[in-house]
Amino acid sequence: MTGLSFSMTNNAAELPRSNYGVWMGDTIIEFAEYGNANVSQYGVEGWFIPGLATSLGPSRNRTNYESATGSPTTIKGVIPVGDDLRFTPSFMFPTLFGFDIAQGNDLVYTANVAADGQTTVASGGSKTGCVVTSATGLAVGDMVEVDLTHGVNASYGSYKALTFISAISGTTVTFAPQLPQVPATGAAVLKMKGWPATADAGFEFTIGGSVLRQFQMRVTSFNTSSRSIIIEHYPQVTVSKPALLNRDDRQNPMALEGMEVIVIPQYATLTNRSGNSFEDIKMGNFWILPWES
Repeated sequence: MTGLSFSMTNNAAELPRSNYGVWMGDTIIEFAEYGNANVSQYGVEGWFIPGLATSLGPSRNRTNYESATGSPTTIKGVIPVGDDLRFTPSFMFPTLFGFDIAQGNDLVYTANVAADGQTTVASGGSKTGCVVTSATGLAVGDMVEVDLTHGVNASYGSYKALTFISAISGTTVTFAPQLPQVPATGAAVLKMKGWPATADAGFEFTIGGSVLRQFQMRVTSFNTSSRSIIIEHYPQVTVSKPALLNRDDRQNPMALEGMEVIVIPQYATLTNRSGNSFEDIKMGNFWILPWES
């Protein structure tokens, strides 16, 4: 059977019906510090999500040199001389890291802390909350910056997370949305200065800058039918174009759209199917990880 003779009984229809090769599931796009050997392509620590990925937009173009002789011209061979791989991801519900990476420069944002409510993680740190040393000055609805580079996370990159306090019980605070990583004991929890303050409030980002950001990037897809995971890992990428904050859609007034990420080729020693090793370039790696019983 082919697509030209489609019916409900053909092979194509049998694929989803029988759960054969149905790669349906959730896809997330993550970034981590470039060149940090402590960050594993399989791991959790060090990876940050800019937001809910709505598109990836992969594009790959190889440049080939065609060796031709004779009249009429006869092609004798084709030699690849260049390889271009880039993505144009878009995100909904951006995180602090999403707003940061969307600016497309290496300028540090400014976090304007409030006059009160500054504390640290005392114990019981989790992605959804922790016990703080003091909850004085904190209230439900406060925006806080949580340092995820303290203690056990110190070797994974200098990233922090933005969240809000959804509940307080004594010195136990609950975060919503949850953090991308578990904060260590001693990590700073900083309350942000907010409106109706007239100046120096919240987070300040610079639009501009001439130095491009460098990251490593991972694309992970979970297959719901077979519980398999597909991972693409690119050890070096450059955010060549910032993502504009699109507020045109009333159903999704906070979307990061228009970002361009260019994959930088890496020189490596590769081995072909014949077992021969040679110097070449590679973009990254691709895995299909099955569920193990």
